[in-house]
Amino acid sequence: IFPSFRKFSKQTMYGKQEQDASLNDIVPKNDDQPQDTVSWLEWGLIDQNRLLAATSWDSKIRIYDLVVGNNNCFLDLKLAMGIDDPALCCAWSSDRTNLFAGSINNSVVAFDLASGKSATLGQHDAGVSKVHWIHDLNLLLTMGYDKTIRFWDLKQ
Repeated sequence: IFPSFRKFSKQTMYGKQEQDASLNDIVPKNDDQPQDTVSWLEWGLIDQNRLLAATSWDSKIRIYDLVVGNNNCFLDLKLAMGIDDPALCCAWSSDRTNLFAGSINNSVVAFDLASGKSATLGQHDAGVSKVHWIHDLNLLLTMGYDKTIRFWDLKQ
């Protein structure tokens, strides 16, 4: 999937070191980067697109496309969604049309990426630490800092 990377040299306080370039070197353009700590990354593959959802403490969820070509890789911002409080985690639906997020404000939120609309699915009694989509059951599993695991049936 990924191209071969060339060697690069990096000057450190211990002298010049030659290293393999890696995915650690792939970053968004400066104006597309989160303005605070990234709290979660979630990959989602759709056809030829390699989508990366990133939640952060700047109260935004960003969706990037990993663009690969000519021995070059970069993250292209596709969508940035503002939310009320920092998002701590996220998960894709099976078809990658929805993104689910857990927030520090206890909320579990679903985003419809086609329409850009969001809906709160429910709440924990403390911040949401993890969201996980269970494809076979059409359920969303969430864990919270309230020491609970909850299931959200999205068939309704």
